[in-house]
Amino acid sequence: MSSLGFMAKSTTSRQDSLSRQITVLAGEGHRRFGLSEPLFLKKYIAGLVMENQLDSALSVVNSTMATDSIPMLHAMKGALLYTLGRNSEAATEYLVAAADKSADFTTLKEASKSVAGEGIALLTQVKGNKKSAQDRRKEIRDTFLTPALNFARRAAEIYPDDPDVANTIETISYYMH
Repeated sequence: MSSLGFMAKSTTSRQDSLSRQITVLAGEGHRRFGLSEPLFLKKYIAGLVMENQLDSALSVVNSTMATDSIPMLHAMKGALLYTLGRNSEAATEYLVAAADKSADFTTLKEASKSVAGEGIALLTQVKGNKKSAQDRRKEIRDTFLTPALNFARRAAEIYPDDPDVANTIETISYYMH
């Protein structure tokens, strides 16, 4: 191995070690301060995600939600569930998080995409033109696409030039008709 290879491996090992220490410290901070200092929870969850400990991160969020169910926690849980491929559950969490008037841009943007994705997936499963199929499409649009469009529009009010939000609005609008 060349000296450069050793240095790169050494740097990576050191970075991994430091990242793990930060995750541990953030976890200790979260246990000590709870949600009075939400930065600890955010860093703890981010560290667990970076270490591919998604189930552990979800467990931490769930246990925190048992004592305090604030929109930020629903957004975190939505993101984790989405990453785990549990899209329907993620959409449910994002609906709660983004419905809050204080939801931030990222929450609104991710909620619009997640909730719309779930609604579109459900819409594509409805077959035929019978009244029952038409009623089901309306129910899906009302439950998923209308809120998702509202979330995307709120996100666009915060950052009007975000191309991802513009695309989401366009996609949802297409499926609304």
